[in-house]
Amino acid sequence: NTNKDMTSNAGSNRNDATVGFGKSQTEIAKDKATKALREFLRPEFIGRVDEIVAFSPLSDEDFAKIAKLMVEELREPLMQKGIRLDYTDAVLDFIVKKADSRKSGARELRQVIRKHIEDIIAFEIVNNADNLPVAVKLDVQDEKIVLTPSDSFN
Repeated sequence: NTNKDMTSNAGSNRNDATVGFGKSQTEIAKDKATKALREFLRPEFIGRVDEIVAFSPLSDEDFAKIAKLMVEELREPLMQKGIRLDYTDAVLDFIVKKADSRKSGARELRQVIRKHIEDIIAFEIVNNADNLPVAVKLDVQDEKIVLTPSDSFN
């Protein structure tokens, strides 16, 4: 008897009205997932499913925490080049707003970080390969992320 896990987004894009008062978001999500699974899986397969786990939708605070983790991942590769990365909380807010994560979840955060942060850092490194800054600071100005290079850790 091997333990196999299966994941699915079944029911996550359904807008069915839910029946029942006082149900939590998790209970509603589980009902949607169960209904969706029954529509495309044969009954004998569903009988072998031990448990359905429905995940609660992520909040803006959750997306901000995920965005912070993703931006933090940039620190180590930059430190290997001798560059310290700093950023403001406004940068994280910008990423969350730009990502429109309600539609595609946290995957969109990665794309926004690539486009609005990694690209400008790479541009700075390529254009100043002979004189790399010691630190870079990211902030938001005029609805875009801006990078300020520095020759010190201030």
